[in-house]
Amino acid sequence: MPQKTFMIDFHTHCFTDSLAPRAIQTLTEKGGLLPHHDGTASGLVALQEKSGVSLSVIMPIATKPSQAASINPWAKQVETEYAGKLLAFGSVHPESENYRAEIAQLKELGLHGVKLHPEYQNFQIDDRRYYSFYEAIFSADLPILFHAGGDVAYAPPYHSRPQAVARLVKSFPGATIIAAHLGGFEMWEEAEEELAGLDIYLDLSTAAGRLEKERFLRFCRAHGTDKILFGTDSPWYDPAEVICTVETAGFTEKELTQIFCENAKKVLKIF
Repeated sequence: MPQKTFMIDFHTHCFTDSLAPRAIQTLTEKGGLLPHHDGTASGLVALQEKSGVSLSVIMPIATKPSQAASINPWAKQVETEYAGKLLAFGSVHPESENYRAEIAQLKELGLHGVKLHPEYQNFQIDDRRYYSFYEAIFSADLPILFHAGGDVAYAPPYHSRPQAVARLVKSFPGATIIAAHLGGFEMWEEAEEELAGLDIYLDLSTAAGRLEKERFLRFCRAHGTDKILFGTDSPWYDPAEVICTVETAGFTEKELTQIFCENAKKVLKIF
């Protein structure tokens, strides 16, 4: 892999400086994972620079309908403060009565997409009640990144199994949809069966390193490496370790360039 490749981590998290200590403590206790940075934007940037990541995309989550009004301006503020280092998605809660105005504000702010988490936001990903909500996002020419599969902080039944993700993708042909965690955290057999080859991007967060190397390589190639996005779920995983896992999985140089950089540039519309 060329040393000067521009490397984009498509799936990261940080919080306001005041919230970060409490958020990290709570999430560590709920999920049992140890963080690799302190949860702040500056901590994320320091870790990405240490790890060789060029650009990180932060994925905030509005866990209540009221939170979008503060989360999205904050995300833009972080993106502006760390220009060239961080880009940001925004978030809108599916149950918000004002979701159309919040999507419009998110778009006006120049955020790069919408992050949705069916567990933290408590909704079923393929419930048709939310299709008009999704349509409003896609009509604004914004991609959606969904958490997909299980979650260490929650117990089953889960709200975004790969089969449900597949139904959603087939309902919105041509939309830019990203399923995190290679299509379904700890549901990778179902994810490969249901999602491989569909018109959806899959990010590698939490999956790289958990799957046996040959299976990981097979799944990514079966789906198409032009639809795979490098992501780490930082601070919960060390980017340097994830990079090493991907680089040693057996991909060609062209495939690695797609995964680490080119695919993300297309989704983010940065060239």
